Amino acid sequence: MNRAARSATSYNHFSTGRAIEEALGLAPPTPNDRYAEPINDAFVALAPPPAPTLSTATPSVRSGASIAFDYGTPSTQSSTSNWVGIYASGVAAGTQNAILWRYAPNRDGSLSFSTGGLAAGNYAGWYCYADGYSVLAGPVAFTLTN
Repeated sequence: MNRAARSATSYNHFSTGRAIEEALGLAPPTPNDRYAEPINDAFVALAPPPAPTLSTATPSVRSGASIAFDYGTPSTQSSTSNWVGIYASGVAAGTQNAILWRYAPNRDGSLSFSTGGLAAGNYAGWYCYADGYSVLAGPVAFTLTN
C-alpha cells in the first residue's frame, strides 16, 4: 500500500466489514454493511513508474544510410548528458567504447546516425544515463545490409 495515497471516498467502520465480506464473497449480514462503501481503493495496485525507452522504426538499413533511434525518459532519469551509442551485436554498453554515439539531451526525442563508416552486419543501440554506462534502455538490434 502506498503511504502517501489519498482517497476521495468517505469511509466509516462499516466499510471495513463490507470490504472483508466482498473479498470473501459473503453476503452483508446487516443493512449497515450492505450500503457501506467497501475500502477497495486501498488495495488497488499502483501503476508502475514509467520506464526509459529506446526504439527504431528501421531494424534493417542499407550500409551508408542513416538510422534513427527514438528515446524517452521519465523526468527522474532525465539528463542533458544521457546518450545513445551504437555497438557491435553482442557487445554491452560499457564493456567497450561505442562505435558511434550522440547525446540525447531532451526527455524524449529522436537521434539519427549515419552508418557510412560501418561495415554490413549486426549492431545494437543502447541508451545510457548521464555520461556513464548505467543502461536506461536497450539493446535495440538492427542490421546493416549491403
